[in-house]
Amino acid sequence: MLLSASDDLCWRMQKPLRVLQAARELRDEVNRFLDHPRSQPIYADQLRRSAQSIPANIREAFGRKRGKDRQKFLSYAVASAEETDEHLHGNWKANRLHEKRFWLYHNRIAVIVKMLNPLLGD
Repeated sequence: MLLSASDDLCWRMQKPLRVLQAARELRDEVNRFLDHPRSQPIYADQLRRSAQSIPANIREAFGRKRGKDRQKFLSYAVASAEETDEHLHGNWKANRLHEKRFWLYHNRIAVIVKMLNPLLGD
């Protein structure tokens, strides 16, 4: 069975859409952590910005043609994911974030980065 051009486009876009959805879910979870009334996070502003930057840079990347410009924004998304992980780690070590919750976030970030890495070669 041959794929039509639109079927091929949909197939190729599944991975970017999955990574975008995963990044949005992480951003929303981080925002819920930050907005919880009993939460007293450190690096709160930086954490919120870096978590928001992950899906924003993925969206911007796929609003551009393939090539260096797209690669640049996907690289920014990876860097923002790593920054988010570092801020979460700091909160865990400062006893502001439960260990179980940190590892949940950390593992989600690792999956997002693993999903982004192959896209950097497009």
